[in-house]
Amino acid sequence: MSENEMFDELTKKAEQGDAEAQYALGLMYERGEGVEQDYMKAFEWYTKAAEQGNSDALSTLGVMYEKGDGTSKDLKKAIEYYEMASLQGVEDAKEALERLNGIK
Repeated sequence: MSENEMFDELTKKAEQGDAEAQYALGLMYERGEGVEQDYMKAFEWYTKAAEQGNSDALSTLGVMYEKGDGTSKDLKKAIEYYEMASLQGVEDAKEALERLNGIK
């Protein structure tokens, strides 16, 4: 299967609501792997995955809000997403919360 065919298959699954595929597409767009790097598209796909409770997407949205990648910088929203991911056991989100809460 070619890279284009894999991307098309992943996109099809993501558009059908597959949260793992949505997260994977977000990663591809964020990193520019197989597609042109596009933080706004990455943010959109991560959001779709997060709406279904994907813990990695929740944590990644926290990072994007913290840095302002693909969206406006918003530390309040970053903390909200880190908290949701932390409740699902994402260690990076727990560490980010500790770091941000130390800044307040």
